[in-house]
Amino acid sequence: MKKQALLFLFSALSCSYVAAQPVRCRAMPINVNGTNQSITVAANASLDFSTGTVEAWVKTKRGLLVLRLPAQPCMVGMAANPSSASNTRWSFHINQGLSQIGIWYGVTSYFFSYSFTTNTLYHVAAVFSGTTVTIYVNGTSVGSSAGGMNTPSGVSLRIGSSTGTSDYFKGDIDEVRLWNVARTAQQIRGGHAPHAYRE
Repeated sequence: MKKQALLFLFSALSCSYVAAQPVRCRAMPINVNGTNQSITVAANASLDFSTGTVEAWVKTKRGLLVLRLPAQPCMVGMAANPSSASNTRWSFHINQGLSQIGIWYGVTSYFFSYSFTTNTLYHVAAVFSGTTVTIYVNGTSVGSSAGGMNTPSGVSLRIGSSTGTSDYFKGDIDEVRLWNVARTAQQIRGGHAPHAYRE
């Protein structure tokens, strides 16, 4: 049985690779402006999983500038720069209209309907089982489709943008977590519990 490990945890006070869980931190969200701000984490082979889970807490702050923002702002992703569909390992998005959430990988994307509200905190998760990707919002599955990770390796992880030059997200992002296993629905619900990873 594969040992479950939290490969990456990001909060304003912590940005490190860890080998065991649970991990607890006093988290403070980062705020990105939707124009030119993101965080880049250097490529690391441990993040090149094909089966795994991506989780984060996000709060979108679109305001009156929505028409100036990208069509599919990216919360977190691994896409090579310059941007190319074939260089996208995966990227996790909420669409500009705040009505869909989804994943890009390679030349394929899957988006599912969900109505987001500005200035509201959401727990989002994408579970890659190897052959299927399932998206969760606030601990509840909003859709699932056949698909998996794209193959590029050695790609940087970015928070608040897909490539560091495009798809900028506007709002707060906190507690980005990458796991090397496809977490169960029960585990996702546990991660969604208030302050699940906070002291």
